[in-house]
Amino acid sequence: MLAAAVAVAIPAAVVVSYAATKPDSRTGASADGSPTGRTERRLSVDRRPGGPGAASTAPAPGAPVLPDLDAPPATSVPSLPSFPTGGPAPGGPQGNPPDAAHETALPGATRPATGAPAPDAPSGTPLTVTTSPYTFIDRCDQVFLTGRTPAEVPPPPPQQDARGWVTALRAVPGGRLQLELTVQGTSRQAVVLRALHVRVVGRGEPLAWPVYVMADGCGSGVTPATLDIDLDRDRPAARPVAGVQGDIPIPATDFPYKTSTTDPQVLDVVAHTDRHDVQWYLELEWSSGDRNGVLRIDDGGRPFRTSAIKDRPQYLFDTSTDTWRLAEDHERR
Repeated sequence: MLAAAVAVAIPAAVVVSYAATKPDSRTGASADGSPTGRTERRLSVDRRPGGPGAASTAPAPGAPVLPDLDAPPATSVPSLPSFPTGGPAPGGPQGNPPDAAHETALPGATRPATGAPAPDAPSGTPLTVTTSPYTFIDRCDQVFLTGRTPAEVPPPPPQQDARGWVTALRAVPGGRLQLELTVQGTSRQAVVLRALHVRVVGRGEPLAWPVYVMADGCGSGVTPATLDIDLDRDRPAARPVAGVQGDIPIPATDFPYKTSTTDPQVLDVVAHTDRHDVQWYLELEWSSGDRNGVLRIDDGGRPFRTSAIKDRPQYLFDTSTDTWRLAEDHERR
């Protein structure tokens, strides 16, 4: 009998304790009988910390676990992604990307990891193109336009610093743009380069800016074979042109070319204009096995830009005074 009485007494105590602390769902009222608009909770004991009737937070042994009606609903807080602080400075209005170095695989192209064997049957675009848009094929003929005065323009840069120099001054290639394209397959399977197309997206009056020549009084004796693009034509096209290295002629070569992961192909492109300010990009047509496609080549996601320099003031850098001087008529490009 005693064991049965204890078994009945313990659940009954739990029920009484829960009923004493159960929230009243009815709206409470003030002393004058007016509703208070809040829920009243009747407490059977003083629950203040340290009070005479303070209840223990530990459940009685064997008692059922009841929900905590005072606790707010649990809310899942998503973790926030971390981002790097800072970033490259924005480019100027001339369409120059902000990065100081420009050796970027074009969208859709993936270069195999260094040291890893290339797959025999790659997926996606089977080639990459690395662009060097400010390659000084001949420094004497390389010029840039910028809205800066001669006092604001630093000396001509070495080849490896050309991108930073151009970006800082928001400069535009003057007269012509010399572009080096390095095309390489991403597997051992050969990729055939079938054609290079020119797309003009803008053509207007030449920029009314002064011209700065990168070098003076030089001549390397080297004229590489190139793909020549006349941007003044209604429909510009890449046309193969022969070159010269010393006394040795370099014959012109035309598409198609072949490339693979072990056999890169370098294409020298010279685009020029005498009458306009032109924005343009290239499309490289390729095929590999039963696949084919077209890869866009531009200046970091923006069109290339080239402006004529006719009748613009031209400046040469004088190394004896470390200043830019106005070019004489016979020195003009």
